[in-house]
Amino acid sequence: AVFVFLGVLLDRGVYFLADGDAEVSLQLAGVSAISAGFWEVGRLAAREKAPTRVEYERDELLASEFEDFAASRLVVGRGSCHRSDVIGAFRRYNPKYRTADSESYPLGDLEIERLLRDWARRSAGLEMSSAGFFNGVFVDGAADAFRPR
Repeated sequence: AVFVFLGVLLDRGVYFLADGDAEVSLQLAGVSAISAGFWEVGRLAAREKAPTRVEYERDELLASEFEDFAASRLVVGRGSCHRSDVIGAFRRYNPKYRTADSESYPLGDLEIERLLRDWARRSAGLEMSSAGFFNGVFVDGAADAFRPR
């Protein structure tokens, strides 16, 4: 009720300031709605908006699954690897994420890359190069039955 009252009050104020031209009020409303839409999409894209409970639980599950993968397949301290090597090894390690467009468990490559970056910063203090390489980490392929030969 309060926002409806404020909206009507603002509309009448703009109508009065525009000397009775209702089109100016409608144009201002349209521009404001478009600007608000861009702002909200930007907040979602920048992760400034708090995640929902379902999103939070999914992120926690993915983080724990990546920790399990990293503990058994990533070796810290020597070598280097490309992010695509880690993404492929993670998909082979977790069969439910074998394909990015799975209907049951959708997980894109960018999400796995985000998990990798977070893990590398937290666990090893490493950053990814502009070419996508991590120096000081490599994928242990000895336990991978499906590795390319």
